[in-house]
Amino acid sequence: MDAVVFVGFDWSRYLRLRPALASGDGIGSYRTLEDAEAQAVIAQLPEEASGADIANCVLAEVCAVGTPVMCRRALVDLVKRLQTTDSGEAASELLTELALGRTNIEPWFQSDVGLIGLLTPAETRRLREHLNEHAAERPVQTRRGGLAGVIDLMRADGSEDALIAEIRTLAVWCAAAQFGMAALTRDS
Repeated sequence: MDAVVFVGFDWSRYLRLRPALASGDGIGSYRTLEDAEAQAVIAQLPEEASGADIANCVLAEVCAVGTPVMCRRALVDLVKRLQTTDSGEAASELLTELALGRTNIEPWFQSDVGLIGLLTPAETRRLREHLNEHAAERPVQTRRGGLAGVIDLMRADGSEDALIAEIRTLAVWCAAAQFGMAALTRDS
């Protein structure tokens, strides 16, 4: 399975690009798009790319902002860890929908790669609040020693708690900047 990457999403830029991208159906129809960065992305795409793939690629490249948080393993462990508190359960629902439910993905940019889910700025603020509450409710756990501790250190993503902390940091940053959040697929 591809890795899922969580990243900030410049919602206001998305809204500016949306009319032109939603009405296009191929490379030629996007040549008049009045955004230099979007035009640079389009110039790199093959002529035979579909309108949805082009729009998805442009949005992923020009609207994704901030430090990406990569989740290489299945989200199951992350979701289980979050579900240890009520607020964590609410956060896990938002993250699961973001990564698996094609949240806010419209048909004109729906693709099997690239953007697979979006949270609006309001949904991102809710996620931030749930993750902050989860952090306050969850007791701090001491690092395990011995072989179990070594195994934790060797995991590709680090511990679920560290991944949750990274996602929380991203959500806090996005909410402060009035950005949304996006989930993208990348080859692992």
